[in-house]
Amino acid sequence: PSDLVDGEFLPLVILGFKAAYDKVYYAEAYDPSQTDAKAPTCSSIDGIKPDSGITSPQCSTCAACPMNAFGSGRNQAGQPTKGKACSDNKIIAVMYKGGIYRFKIPPASLRNFGAFIKDFRARSEGQLPPHYVLTYVGFDEKADFSVLTFKVGDFVPEKALGKIVRMT
Repeated sequence: PSDLVDGEFLPLVILGFKAAYDKVYYAEAYDPSQTDAKAPTCSSIDGIKPDSGITSPQCSTCAACPMNAFGSGRNQAGQPTKGKACSDNKIIAVMYKGGIYRFKIPPASLRNFGAFIKDFRARSEGQLPPHYVLTYVGFDEKADFSVLTFKVGDFVPEKALGKIVRMT
């Protein structure tokens, strides 16, 4: 896109992603003074049920979990929010500068990512997977917190496409 300025975006190649969201719930609010990271109270890699290693599952299924309901969230001050206590994230596999990375799309950016994929599929008439183009990831500078933006870029150079197709 002509409106992108170098350095204001991250050029990635999306190698793949699963349809389900990863889910993560922390019973305690984030404490920036803590030097050690704490494991989540509950999590689910498939968005259906708690992971097998979770010692304190909040419910037997994610769909029935009260922490997965809108309005169950709390802000840093402990006050109720409209959001969910258990956050949804999308994990995608990306290529950046020849390396393969796990890229986490946070809850506030899921709508933008969904719209990007829908737009890409419509523009390619469902014929091309996302790894045929560069995806430009940036930040919505009008948002009060970190919200990612996604734009379709140039086609991946033909000499690199073979390597990428073999990885997907």
